[in-house]
Amino acid sequence: MSKKYNDSLFGKNGRLETSEKIKNWVKLIETLVPDVEPNPLREGERVKLNYDRIVAHPFWINGNLKYKEFVESNKDIIFTIEFEEKQKKDKIQCVLKEDVSLCKWIFNECDLIRLEE
Repeated sequence: MSKKYNDSLFGKNGRLETSEKIKNWVKLIETLVPDVEPNPLREGERVKLNYDRIVAHPFWINGNLKYKEFVESNKDIIFTIEFEEKQKKDKIQCVLKEDVSLCKWIFNECDLIRLEE
């Protein structure tokens, strides 16, 4: 095991920690997986980026610069959901029709605010 992985969740002897580290990992996981009722995204649905949630995410600080620029410059834009072929089954992730990036950014349902029709 690498030292980084070992120190993050496992003790120096390789045994699973039963301390505050585990509680901290659980808190992190809870922020990544929101407790929401299943409500699949619909093609054509109108949404905005959930800017506050996106920038509060622990990975935002060291995230992709182009992604951060996209989010910052489009935080108030209304988008239309569309699915690429591989996203049509689960409908948890989508792309945004108005995204003109070379490779469209993929968004999770929890990072979008649905607008009333």
